Amino acid sequence: MYLPLHARGFLVVKIMSKERVLIEIDPTIPQPYWSYIKERNGNVARRIASHLGIEFDHRPADGVDRHAFFVPSKTLPKKAAHALGITTVHDFYGGAVEDLLHVSKSALHSRIRKDSNQPLAYSEKFAAQVADVVLPGFTFFGVDEGFDAFTRLADQGYGLRLKKPNESDGAGQDLVTSIGHLRSLLGSLDPYFVSQNGMVLEVNLEDARTTSAGIFYLGGELYSQLARQKDIKMNGRTLYGGAVMRICRGGFDSLSRCSRGDNHSGLVIEQAGIIHERMGLFDPLVSRASYDVLQGITSQGEFLSGVTDITYRLGGSSPAEVLALDYFRQNPDIVFIDADVTLDYNPIGAPAPNEVIFLDQPSLRITAKLLEVDNYSTRLI
Repeated sequence: MYLPLHARGFLVVKIMSKERVLIEIDPTIPQPYWSYIKERNGNVARRIASHLGIEFDHRPADGVDRHAFFVPSKTLPKKAAHALGITTVHDFYGGAVEDLLHVSKSALHSRIRKDSNQPLAYSEKFAAQVADVVLPGFTFFGVDEGFDAFTRLADQGYGLRLKKPNESDGAGQDLVTSIGHLRSLLGSLDPYFVSQNGMVLEVNLEDARTTSAGIFYLGGELYSQLARQKDIKMNGRTLYGGAVMRICRGGFDSLSRCSRGDNHSGLVIEQAGIIHERMGLFDPLVSRASYDVLQGITSQGEFLSGVTDITYRLGGSSPAEVLALDYFRQNPDIVFIDADVTLDYNPIGAPAPNEVIFLDQPSLRITAKLLEVDNYSTRLI
């Protein structure tokens, strides 16, 4: 699943064989998002190229190139990754899986009707293995099964949220007020979409906070990050506003040692680490992984914490991750650094002098900066 850390000689050979960094962008992404992704991902890729000591080619990838290091815009199916020449974690910054359902919300929950039809990629075994680190909920592949899931969870007194499996940043979600409301929501969906991708009915949390934890490999070294999400309320939606982060040398164990603070952060790292390990069932190829953990209070006053999303691609925390690489190179004795990523919707004026711009459009600006912190502080996370 992951690169053996003792294979240092092999790593050096693979890294030195790369000559350029290319971005790969899904052509089906509509405008203006395609342009946003090209600019942001291009600026991330430019810094990755600098870290690896090779050139950045601004032209998007258009085929196999075994001398290129790729920065994909999305998680790749393994067949698509192999078609680009991606065969090891040193060929790209992201993830590749046999089936994209493996990184969807649908993969995270068991079914209430285990004997009914489902996509071949769905694994009840995996869902059972991660049941202790996700929120109470069910995945379903048919409307009637969704009603059964609602009844089971509502009888336990939970407020519930319906989620599309592949949406991000709070999109594709609805608070379900009754079974009649659920019937209306499901009636607006394509039954074929539900049968192939699934839907998730999950406990709704109040006063909720999303924190992500993950790892990334670059230049033959392993790093980890903990990111507390900043939310923005706009037009009745909660949008991703960036994150306050801690970026650490080493994997989840190192991140846990670097981030000793409140118990909630420790639980985020523990749950993300468990999911990361159990994803091995699907044998993914992963050099960058992040796991969103939602924590909050149920309608019954119970605190819950669980993984809600799997990200195997360049993500919202990536601008800070690549800034940290340069800092670590210049400060070899430093174990961790804090950082901040900010999304400014409809920005006015110039960013602060210490902020590095990764996207600068009239409707959205993305900046990142490193924060001064001594290596004994836990003030941020």
